[in-house]
Amino acid sequence: MKTLLECEFLPDHDFSASKIKDFFVKFADLHENWSFPIDESADYEKTSGSTAFYVLNNQSTNLPLAAVAIGKKEDKKENLKVWNIVPRTKSQLTQEEYNSILKRLLSDLIYFKRRNRSHFKIKKGKEEIGIEDILRSKGTLWHWNRFLKGYPLSFHPNDIEHLDCFIVAWKSNSRKNEPNLDLFRRYLIEELNWKKEHAEWCVNRIDIGFHVLQAKRNMS
Repeated sequence: MKTLLECEFLPDHDFSASKIKDFFVKFADLHENWSFPIDESADYEKTSGSTAFYVLNNQSTNLPLAAVAIGKKEDKKENLKVWNIVPRTKSQLTQEEYNSILKRLLSDLIYFKRRNRSHFKIKKGKEEIGIEDILRSKGTLWHWNRFLKGYPLSFHPNDIEHLDCFIVAWKSNSRKNEPNLDLFRRYLIEELNWKKEHAEWCVNRIDIGFHVLQAKRNMS
């Protein structure tokens, strides 16, 4: 299943997010494909309350003109991530256009990093993902496969019990990574060919289960 690319910039020891920003300023100043909008970046940083900036692709990339929004990750003090890519000359980017712009940025940036000393790593996500990437746990995946091996759309009590066991497993194994129910919904519809109403029922039950489990945890 194709999805939007994600990307993080991870600083080495004693290297800050603001220094990564300085590197992007240098990169955009010297590379013909990119530019750094100083005023817009200043406004973005002021609004976000932490290191944040835009990088703009130029006509030479032969891609839709857009602004790549980069800012601090919420759970990591100095890590940066690509939060969004905003079109500048059209109302909306397709998934393919979004990913192409980000891949071009990373390709140009990696080439530039090889010739200019830097102190941060680039962590790129996957463009094609499967259910194992969404669930991120072998135990959770086992419970999901057990549910699928039955009659998942029969709504039989035994199948619903298997679904509930899967819900508990997913929540228990996702303390570091919040479950992505939007991706899971897409997987049900696009990969399993479930009808939208069946996918919505399943996702809604999972969501309610997560809230109940969280309430139980808060009472402990």
